[in-house]
Amino acid sequence: MNRLRRALKSRMEKGIVDFRMIRPGDRIAVGVSGGPDSLSLLNLLLDGFGYATNDFTLVAVHIDMGFAHPGGKRNRDLLEGHFRDLRVNYRIVQTAIAEEILPPKARKNPCFVCSLLRRKAVYEAADSEKCNKIAYGHHQDDIVETLLLNILYGRKIGTMYPVQPVFRNRFTLIRPFVYIEEAQLKRFAAQSRLPLTQRLCPMDGNTRRQRVKEMIALLQKTERFANIRRNIFKSLYHMELEDFNTIGRDSNFA
Repeated sequence: MNRLRRALKSRMEKGIVDFRMIRPGDRIAVGVSGGPDSLSLLNLLLDGFGYATNDFTLVAVHIDMGFAHPGGKRNRDLLEGHFRDLRVNYRIVQTAIAEEILPPKARKNPCFVCSLLRRKAVYEAADSEKCNKIAYGHHQDDIVETLLLNILYGRKIGTMYPVQPVFRNRFTLIRPFVYIEEAQLKRFAAQSRLPLTQRLCPMDGNTRRQRVKEMIALLQKTERFANIRRNIFKSLYHMELEDFNTIGRDSNFA
């Protein structure tokens, strides 16, 4: 096990233990989009743990959005081969989400509609597989960017939480990469030669999230001695409106 893998495993396990994300007997649907974050999550979860429970089962879930492939092997085929190689249970769901969010049916905010439809498809797949938890590869950068997106565009203070119950506790969303940065996952995916899929969405690189990401990067560049991302993340522990630090430690949330 190389140094980066050990570091990621350690940080992931710390997140799992700190927020009590996984408990004995859990059946976890792992959302796998085919990017470095979700593929790394599946890879590392299959490794097992030293301190967190290993008494759980996994199902990899991929939502095929229905975007046209310019040629070559389809994303779903690439991922199906990968899941088989890993000998992990999996479910691939074919959808027409692309048709719903692109012209002529395009709506004012296609990213919002896309996210809504994808989540719905994941919930339905998790329900079919009798999963009680859903794991996403959202990392620390995602949490920071979501906080700013909500403030700038949603007129509210809130973000993704490490542990988040939905549908009256029917499912619990977990984010084991809460302490891990995006750049680390990209390096890990490259080192591990994970089968990254093509990015087919025409909105890719032209979203509000991308603009917030660039804004943070610019601030960091001009403030060399301030860890902008880490400072924003740490501010969540001091929020008076929501005690971020205890989310997941209360028995109602985990």
